[in-house]
Amino acid sequence: MMNERWLLSLSAGLFVVWVGLMISLKRPQCIDSRVVERIDIINSEKTESVYKCSSFKKVNYSRYFENNIDQLESRIEGSTYFLRNIEAFNQSITIKINEVQPVVFKIHNHEIEIGSQLLSSEGHLERGLYKVWLAERLQSDLNSQKLFIEVAADFLLYASQGQVEIEDPILKLKTKVGGARWPLVLKSKDGYCDSPWKISEHFSECGQIKNEDQLNSSLLLLLSLRPLMTGVWIKSYAELTFQEKIRFLRLLPRYL
Repeated sequence: MMNERWLLSLSAGLFVVWVGLMISLKRPQCIDSRVVERIDIINSEKTESVYKCSSFKKVNYSRYFENNIDQLESRIEGSTYFLRNIEAFNQSITIKINEVQPVVFKIHNHEIEIGSQLLSSEGHLERGLYKVWLAERLQSDLNSQKLFIEVAADFLLYASQGQVEIEDPILKLKTKVGGARWPLVLKSKDGYCDSPWKISEHFSECGQIKNEDQLNSSLLLLLSLRPLMTGVWIKSYAELTFQEKIRFLRLLPRYL
């Protein structure tokens, strides 16, 4: 009887030690990235954060990051590794995932704010990373190069993934390269907002744009050229040999 109690106590003690060991060995919630410094998830109740693992910052447990960190890491690392082989980022990036405004998209310097619906849709997060990288390398006024940045981000998405399928979470449509021909690219304001080719920044504003006439004719004309220009760039790149493609990508920062 004494032996049974002793064995039972020993088993219980070993179990407690094993649980404690597993907890201590478990990696704290963090983002394994060289580029992204921090990711925030914003909802109506609170903001939760994770930091890059190398910073060793302790954070409160987050069920959201427990369920989504691996997928986020994969998408971020896929894009940043591709860019790192061309030229590394100059600064770290912060990403804010907004569940309160699910289709918001903003880039300010090295901070990307992306709504949860756009994050779950193909292409928007990746293009956001590409646009930050491009902005680091463009010397002149970024507003004057809006079309170029959008087209160049499309090209980088194609060069890294072999396709440009950017998903509209509202219309349930995806962009299709090669379908745009002049003058069919010229769109009305309603046509622009109802197209999956509208830029990520305009998803949350498109209703307001249509109602308050914020999208002027010159900007409409400029952005409606995007599918045509993207198709031309991709077609030219696709005709290069493998070695020519590698050389072009490596020299891309010089062309910007």
